[in-house]
Amino acid sequence: MKNVKVNTKESMPVRKHYSNSHRIGDFILEGKPGATFDIPFKGGDHGYDYHVENMHTIMFARGPAFKKYSVAPAFQNVQYMNLWLTLLGIEGALPNNGTVGFFDSILEKAPKRENKWESMGECDNFGSSQVLECQKMPAAEKSYCENTVIVNHDPDDCRKAVIEVLNAFSEKSSSDFSFLNTKYSIQCPFANHSSMAFFSAGSTSMSKMADAQFVFPAYFQRNSRTVATKTQDYTTKYRKLYVISGLATDTNRDGHADQLAGSPTHFYRILIRCLDSWVSTNPPACKNTGCARAFTFPILDEQ
Repeated sequence: MKNVKVNTKESMPVRKHYSNSHRIGDFILEGKPGATFDIPFKGGDHGYDYHVENMHTIMFARGPAFKKYSVAPAFQNVQYMNLWLTLLGIEGALPNNGTVGFFDSILEKAPKRENKWESMGECDNFGSSQVLECQKMPAAEKSYCENTVIVNHDPDDCRKAVIEVLNAFSEKSSSDFSFLNTKYSIQCPFANHSSMAFFSAGSTSMSKMADAQFVFPAYFQRNSRTVATKTQDYTTKYRKLYVISGLATDTNRDGHADQLAGSPTHFYRILIRCLDSWVSTNPPACKNTGCARAFTFPILDEQ
């Protein structure tokens, strides 16, 4: 249907808080601003997409705690809670799913918080006994120090993440060979599995690590090419990106990752760039201001 998007509960973007509501049916119709639906039974709207500009409203704040003439980016209502807690001096008193410090840029005296980032230790030189070639191809002389694969020691927990630093001049590496760091895993995964797909962004500096593989459904693989293309477009435009890609489990689709391990239900990618210059990429830090864009995709098989 023209100008109408159709979602199921499984494919509904997690940012839409009504995606797991019992009040919605198997199919959710979403029209562009101004669209009207004629339904033969009593019903109603169950929320809006805050990314749509027409859905935005304005928060006006005035007082000694706020900077003059400052503007905050678009946000969800849940972010208000942490702002009130900060202004009252009881930050953290009421747990919520907002982002602590989201409004720091508009506050005159933002609280000083402990930096919870922990820098990764220096990696060994390439060619040491810590690196095992998983496929029978010659190892290129590369350094893997600026990139990281995070995996769980529990073999039943498939959640994992890949951290990469991409540059506009980087060429995509071949998908035909991969490496496994034996410091974190005792054996190679099924690197030659026909259904295996890399979920890394795949720069030359990253190469292809065996732990950055996962058996995605064929339907998802075919439709995930847009993610790679969009990542490449952003890299070309902004010259340098800090990219985090990974797998998460959210079986009840409430927008919050499950505490217990399970089969991954979502693939995510976070793109971070600096509006000025980079101070560090471990951890990612900008000289002044950074900007991030996140994407979450349900891992769906063909219906």
